[in-house]
Amino acid sequence: MLIKSTSRKDIKAFRQLLQYVFQKEKQGPEPQVVLTQNLLGQDISEWQKEFLQNEQKRLSKRRNSIRVFHEIMSFAPEDTPHLSQAIINDLVHQYLERRAPQALALAVIHQDTEHMHVHLLISGITYRSGKSTSISKSDLAGIKKELEELQREKYPMLVHSLALDKVKKKAA
Repeated sequence: MLIKSTSRKDIKAFRQLLQYVFQKEKQGPEPQVVLTQNLLGQDISEWQKEFLQNEQKRLSKRRNSIRVFHEIMSFAPEDTPHLSQAIINDLVHQYLERRAPQALALAVIHQDTEHMHVHLLISGITYRSGKSTSISKSDLAGIKKELEELQREKYPMLVHSLALDKVKKKAA
């Protein structure tokens, strides 16, 4: 799978991203929330409040602080028939355990393109502690590698979504 990470510094990003990931035309017949982490709410307005309340606990208050990470986990179109809700749930859970286990997070499936993908919204700070959830590029690369190894072992049928193999072949 391919994982892309971007960050947003505007406090309005929570609302904007929540509205984007829940657009009906992006999701197919029914919204598919894969996972919520450290969130108690049941809808967009409650989740937005929780993200904003958590943001109040930020220890280092700067104007250009990262408020939310918007990460996308994408799968190859050829692997879509093999992707069950359980597999997606597991891969998202495993990713968040490695990437930001103490953050607020929400994951939503989109099926508006030829490849299924999951949007993850991850708070810029940990839940209730206010510490940053930022990680280095090398740490993120290590997490991607671990997750791809896990995918190869647990879900060998997802052969087309092994992104690191494709990078190695291009370099050769």
